[in-house]
Amino acid sequence: MGDGEGDLVGLARAGDRQALGVLVERHYGALRALLLRYGCVSASDVDDLVQETFLRSFRALARYEDRGHLRTWLFRIALNLARDARRRSGLVVTQADVKALADLPDSSADPVQLVLDRFDGAVLGAAVARLPESQREALVLRFYADLPLEEIARIAGCPEGTVKSRLYYALRKLRGLLLAAQVEETEGARREQQGDGQV
Repeated sequence: MGDGEGDLVGLARAGDRQALGVLVERHYGALRALLLRYGCVSASDVDDLVQETFLRSFRALARYEDRGHLRTWLFRIALNLARDARRRSGLVVTQADVKALADLPDSSADPVQLVLDRFDGAVLGAAVARLPESQREALVLRFYADLPLEEIARIAGCPEGTVKSRLYYALRKLRGLLLAAQVEETEGARREQQGDGQV
């Protein structure tokens, strides 16, 4: 943890409301972006899940082991809540939810991100939402939250090798989904062009 976050956690444990507020300010945006990009809850429910993440984490703060991984701990709570919400509701991610994902600003200069930016945000969001849960989680944590493999493994509760495998298969499946979407888009444009010529 940087910037005195360990001190803030200590103050928050002692009931300091300002310390709690600072922790919320520091992590709210990252949690919100993670849940939106994870794509397993509706965009309208994301803020509720972020708030529930903070409520649960603050109630359990006495049990938190201060090893410098507050963000990891918060991400794990948020993803568990998102999975539970999806299972309870049988949620189907809508186009509006994918659009909300696509509209998120991303200042990343990551080479993988630059390649993915070629695709329409809605197409990419829909493809990510179709990945199996464990692969989607690894992909979102690695490329959207920019977490190292070690931290993803702690969040997922599995070895780093498993995270690498999930990322490999997620990228492979995502590539196939995006190529299929690109072919479908090209075919649709060709049919539309042919239809215009017949009028």
